[in-house]
Amino acid sequence: MKVGLVAPGAVRSSSSLERRIVTLAGGLAHLGIEVEVVAQDPALRSMHASRHDGVVLVRFPATRHGLGFATSPPLWEYVRRHVGSWDIFHLHAARGPFGVAAGAAPSLPLVFTPHACIQRLMRWPHAPAVRAVLDRAARVVALSSAEAELIRGLFPHAAHRVEAMPPAVDLMKIRAAAAFDYPGHAVVASGPLDRHLERAIAAMAALDEYFGLVILGNGSATRRLERYAGDLDVRGRVLFAGGAPASVYYRWLRTARVVVTLADGEPSGSELVEALAAGAAVVASDINVHREAVGASAVEARVRFVEPDCSPLELADAIADLAAAGAAPGDAPAIPSEVTAAETMVALYQSLGAPEPANRLTSRIA
Repeated sequence: MKVGLVAPGAVRSSSSLERRIVTLAGGLAHLGIEVEVVAQDPALRSMHASRHDGVVLVRFPATRHGLGFATSPPLWEYVRRHVGSWDIFHLHAARGPFGVAAGAAPSLPLVFTPHACIQRLMRWPHAPAVRAVLDRAARVVALSSAEAELIRGLFPHAAHRVEAMPPAVDLMKIRAAAAFDYPGHAVVASGPLDRHLERAIAAMAALDEYFGLVILGNGSATRRLERYAGDLDVRGRVLFAGGAPASVYYRWLRTARVVVTLADGEPSGSELVEALAAGAAVVASDINVHREAVGASAVEARVRFVEPDCSPLELADAIADLAAAGAAPGDAPAIPSEVTAAETMVALYQSLGAPEPANRLTSRIA
């Protein structure tokens, strides 16, 4: 079996999207699947191909247009030329003009995984592309049961083709990551540099000085957030670490006393699950996907839910309480590994006519 994982919006060190794809690719490769990941990287000037841990990774430069999203025409040309060698075309997309995928290799099973909440994807200018891909897809694999229900509600004609895949993480890489030498209690926050991170910065003003905030992510709002931290006189306790590749991201999770994830429109609780797998406590926005993720991991004592629009003082109280409590001895979440999740995906691929993997290996349970 050969699977093409195409992620037109995934860029190196950008977000959880790439970590999810790399995690899935690694699990599939461990099961004897030939995997080709096709993505993009704005730092590149020409195509770059590499092979790592049995996965072929092909990256293309990203081209920016005035609509605020990235596209790479050479990426789609590569897909057109190589899709015929795949048994499954699995599209992963959070934004961008990915509607071209609907017309690629019409005889090949297309699996679509949206990496943004469906309400956000249905806004202009993405809605036509989303509808075209949903109509074409043999299966739509949501990143949570809550998101799957939303998709079924918006597209009842496709409800029978929508499935949910619980969050899975690369447990071995997370637990093997070495923590940074960080003074005090590290509070780690990642994601879009927006108002959610403003509240995390403001919470620092209400916390003792041995708390420091590490912000992982890139964006045009970085300077504004730096000025905001300066206005609150906490700039020296806020580290803007930029976009972090998975290896660095996992090290920060291992360093964190508390991880903060306040997004109110996420399709998956994977960032929360990654933090729990690293041994950190988590302050999370009280949304369905986060509740679902915690229910699967059975570590409720290490999670504090807050309203998505909570005040900085409420956030600070939650951080301080969790930091004081610490993790329970022997506290280990029961989180699916990347191989366990890949086995579920292989079963789905085979239900669409893909052949049995050659030299299939047994699961690696962490």
